[in-house]
Amino acid sequence: MSDPFAKIGAVLESAKELTLEAAVSASSRLLVDDAPLSAEEIKKLLNARSDRDRLAGMRQVIGFMSKGRGEEAQQFFPDVMRNTASQSLDMRKLVFVYLIRYAPMEHDLALMSVNTIQKSLSDSSPTVRSLGVRVLSSLRVPAISGIVLFAIKKGVTDVSPLVRRAVAGAIAKCYDVDPSTFPQLVEFLEQLLADKNVHVVGSAIMSMLLICPDRLDLIHPIYRRLCRIIPQLDTFAAASVMDLLVRYNRTNIAPPRGNKTVDADTALLLSALYPAIENSLSSVLIMSAVSAVYALCPGQVQPVYQETIEVGLVRLLKNETLEVALTMIKQIILQKDQPNAFSTHTHRFVVFPDDTTSVALLKISIMASIKGSRKFVLSELKHYATSTSYKREVQAAAVSAIGACASGGTSKEADSLVTWLLRQIRSEAPTLSECLTCVRLLIQQQPQKHVATVTKLAKIYTTLDTSAKTSPAKASVVWLVSEFVSVAPEVGEALLYSALKNVAYEDTPVRAQIMDLASKVYLFRINEVSKAADGELTEEKQIEFSKSFVGQLYSHALYCGRFDPSYEIRDKVRRLGALLSNPASTELATLMLQAPKQAPKVDNTNTEGGLELNTASAVLGTPLSGYVSLPPWEKDTSVLPDARLRDEPDEVVQMDTEKVVTGISHKELPSMAANGTNGMSAPKPKLQKQTLDEFFADTVESEDSSEEEESDSDDEDEDEEGEGDEEEEEEEEEDKEEEDEDEDEEEEEESSDDDQPAAVSPVPASQSLLHEENPFANS
Repeated sequence: MSDPFAKIGAVLESAKELTLEAAVSASSRLLVDDAPLSAEEIKKLLNARSDRDRLAGMRQVIGFMSKGRGEEAQQFFPDVMRNTASQSLDMRKLVFVYLIRYAPMEHDLALMSVNTIQKSLSDSSPTVRSLGVRVLSSLRVPAISGIVLFAIKKGVTDVSPLVRRAVAGAIAKCYDVDPSTFPQLVEFLEQLLADKNVHVVGSAIMSMLLICPDRLDLIHPIYRRLCRIIPQLDTFAAASVMDLLVRYNRTNIAPPRGNKTVDADTALLLSALYPAIENSLSSVLIMSAVSAVYALCPGQVQPVYQETIEVGLVRLLKNETLEVALTMIKQIILQKDQPNAFSTHTHRFVVFPDDTTSVALLKISIMASIKGSRKFVLSELKHYATSTSYKREVQAAAVSAIGACASGGTSKEADSLVTWLLRQIRSEAPTLSECLTCVRLLIQQQPQKHVATVTKLAKIYTTLDTSAKTSPAKASVVWLVSEFVSVAPEVGEALLYSALKNVAYEDTPVRAQIMDLASKVYLFRINEVSKAADGELTEEKQIEFSKSFVGQLYSHALYCGRFDPSYEIRDKVRRLGALLSNPASTELATLMLQAPKQAPKVDNTNTEGGLELNTASAVLGTPLSGYVSLPPWEKDTSVLPDARLRDEPDEVVQMDTEKVVTGISHKELPSMAANGTNGMSAPKPKLQKQTLDEFFADTVESEDSSEEEESDSDDEDEDEEGEGDEEEEEEEEEDKEEEDEDEDEEEEEESSDDDQPAAVSPVPASQSLLHEENPFANS
């Protein structure tokens, strides 16, 4: 009766323990998320006797870390340190995660647990061993660099790839703390670079880039393997490997021959880059692969590969990396001199009203740079410039892009765009200054061709009123006409005559531009008179010129400016009067007033070449501190290393001892193949329609055949039983004969002992038996 009660008691006890554990885990979860405990309560939990309480307190501390409350979590460092030797695996994992974060800030206290952490390197759990390596390398104390080096040496040959990967990351930290360990670390790094696990190799590559980025000789035996494992690496490791292999190609492999032929090893790397562009969704990986392709390919990329690059980058426009992808596309179009690139994807760069300003500006810049689909691009840009749904910055950028398209397009496109720009100036659009800047650019490029444009600008001035709203437009028009007085001097004179009528009612900027226009028109005409007189202006000619139409306009302008309420205009008039006081000597005035000016920049694109793609320097258009360009191709093939150094060894030692457990042994596979089975069920015979007579006939035949099989099996069993009885009888007879022979031999030995005297044997009986022959050897 006691056994059933004992079983019931055991079941109840286990149920009680499970209930308590569930309650503790639920309460700890609620405490972390909803109502965190106080610091005193957490310390009490960390110092409790129960493993459950200590684990609950540790979860509270980790909760502080995950919520960004690092200062609150750091105050529990001494209490957490007491749990480094906990027997609970979950507890040790959390403690090591905490130490990795805060050990660099608490060197002295962390050193107290070095022995315990060092013991974890021999733990049976690979997770604990890897965390132990990470904690030791995170202490950053030169005094324990020897211990860290020993941990690295031990972990290099560890069975678990998780530990070896942690060791690869610890190498860079150990070198940062103690650079004198560089020779030993390079040896360990070389072993990890040849590791069979791809994630270990990726971590080793990242450590190599930190401690010895110039040791490209370490890449010789693993170059081809690195090319093959790029798709298997994680994102940042793959990007680092791509950058490393590009630099390796530039310095250790023959440069491309002509514009199409590349070395076989370079082609191997390119064949690994294109799938990464085509299949990946990571912006880091795609942009690293694209920059590597442009760094390795001679001249322009082949059309089939260019389409792959375009599709890969356009695919990123759907993700959260929109701005990054647009920046990369802009760099490719501008720096790589491929204006036809992305012409089939122009609709992907349409600007939406809800786009951020930076994204909208990038899209407009890309659309203006694409040479294909010009009609679609111009219609979109005009819509952005005139629609009130877009911000002022977007409208201004659209007008500037239109000016860039007009300056780089055909003459027919330029005339059409100039007409549109003049229409915007006449309508006093918000982008008036940008429109005038674009018109100035077009006139500066072909002055003689745009005389009619200058005339239209002068007519626009007469249509504008004298309100403050139109002052910027009027000042800009007067300035443009004054800049191109040499192209259309009659237009400048007519505009000056019209402007002086209402000069007293204009705003200060407009009056200032009218003074400049008067001085430039006067200077141009007096230079013409001087040139006609071979540079000799007599007093009579000067008096005659002062009474001319232009001279009187100039005198009237100076008179109005002399009494202007603005001191800036009065100063300007005095300066201009001093420059033009002597009509016979106008060299200085010509240099100041008619000097050629640089053409304005109508777009915000940076076209500075020589900067590598996928860098911050390329985005900003200027080299930043720390920028390192790619090395040039080594053209002297005699100094290049032999290609046989890149041959892989025949056998690579497999560090992983983990085996794949299947339900079928490999020894069973031949028999299964012979029997026609390959682990899959054999195809079932198809069922056919039968009549009732056929069905009952089949059942009768199956019953008869089953009866025959049963009778045959019974006969076989009887025969086997008979044979078994005969064999047993023969064995019994042989045993009897052996017993009789043994008895005869014993009787003969006893009779011989009685006849002969006993002799003392120098060898013990136990050892003499070892030299006797086996009595059953002949039996």
